[in-house]
Amino acid sequence: MSPTIGIVRSWNLEEGWGVIDSPETPGGCWVHATTPSTKTRMGLDLGRRVYFEWERLPGKGVQDGFDFVATDAWYVGEEPYRRPQGPSSAAFSTSLTITFDDGPDHKDHRIPLFGSRGEQVLTATWIARQGLHLVSSDLPDAWVNALGRVGHDLNVRQYGGVVERIDWVAEYQPDSGYVFLLSDVTVLGRGPSGLGMSGSAAQVDDEVESVVVCIADLVQDQVARAHVAWPWGDTGGFMTPRLVDAVAVWSGKGHHRVIGSL
Repeated sequence: MSPTIGIVRSWNLEEGWGVIDSPETPGGCWVHATTPSTKTRMGLDLGRRVYFEWERLPGKGVQDGFDFVATDAWYVGEEPYRRPQGPSSAAFSTSLTITFDDGPDHKDHRIPLFGSRGEQVLTATWIARQGLHLVSSDLPDAWVNALGRVGHDLNVRQYGGVVERIDWVAEYQPDSGYVFLLSDVTVLGRGPSGLGMSGSAAQVDDEVESVVVCIADLVQDQVARAHVAWPWGDTGGFMTPRLVDAVAVWSGKGHHRVIGSL
């Protein structure tokens, strides 16, 4: 389907989503900040003309009252944004080979890293129906705990595709104390999306619940960039990671579920 031209009607900065109007999507098309070409959670400017790709949802009004959801959106006159996959120069790149020695699915997975970003402090892989495989970690236990909880929830509530595996690399910046988690999402039938990150980092010594929210937000963003909506709420629509009463939860339409319990 060719991209549709529409006009940005509104943008909810706090919740990170907006509405695009077009004749092809009567009532409006819901668009999230993690849609690949919106670039940031600041989203799209009101009144701007955009190209967008969309799909109709099963059921009526399941996404915040809308029947249509954008899978990509970018301004008319601009090229769709595609996240860079790191420096191409060999002087600024490196790689990690993750191997599993047991079972018929033994493979080598070579992941490009951003050598200039910081010190590599964690590598891990999540595989559907198998869970988290921790390869190495120099981070506090809170980070491994957080990955395990997010990995538990990755097995369910996916819409628009099936996530087969995610390769994770965490890098630490000593000057700031921040840890950046990068994800390479592989969707069934589509292949790897490439290592990337968009969102906020966490301090290396943050409390576990704060780390869980940070990781859930980063992973959700990269899964969305692979064109899969996750996690899908009980009443439809995305659930958003938040801290509620100092507990990391998925929140959607007034309902909360502790992250790691889906």
